[in-house]
Formats: sequence, structure tokens, C-alpha cells
Amino acid sequence: MVRVDSNVLLDISTKAPRWFARSGEHLEPLINAGEAAINPIIYAELAPAYSTAIELVLLFVGPLSPRMRGGSALSGERTRRSFTR
Repeated sequence: MVRVDSNVLLDISTKAPRWFARSGEHLEPLINAGEAAINPIIYAELAPAYSTAIELVLLFVGPLSPRMRGGSALSGERTRRSFTR
């Protein structure tokens, strides 16, 4: 299991010109192998980068969520459901 740092997730979610490709190259195999994980602290560190809670949640209920492990991804799914009711 590899804990993914918030900077890597920001590189990918913001498509940072300098780091997007490199971060993606390292993260994609981990996600595909089910070895990528986040924790609630990383989730909290990402929150200020998004103007709404739903934008943040969509990062984890999109392509990353089926294979990302960790309570934050599950919390994000519960939050997404509450926003879409």
C-alpha cells in the first residue's frame, strides 16, 4: 500500500504543466494495482484547492475512486450521494 501525497493528486487534478505527466506515470500503476491510498489528512489538505465540497468529492468518485483505497474515498462517495439527492 502506498499513501499518495496531496501534491501528487493536485498535480493530476490541476493538470500542472511541469508535474502532470510525471505524477500520472507514478500514480497510474499504483491505482491499477489497487495499491494507492489516501488518508483523511490528505483529503483535508486538498480541500482548500476546491471552491466547493462537491468539486473535491468528484476527484474521488471519478476515475480514481474505484481503485483508490482509504476512508477518504469512501467518505467522498457518501458525501457525493448526499449532494446529489
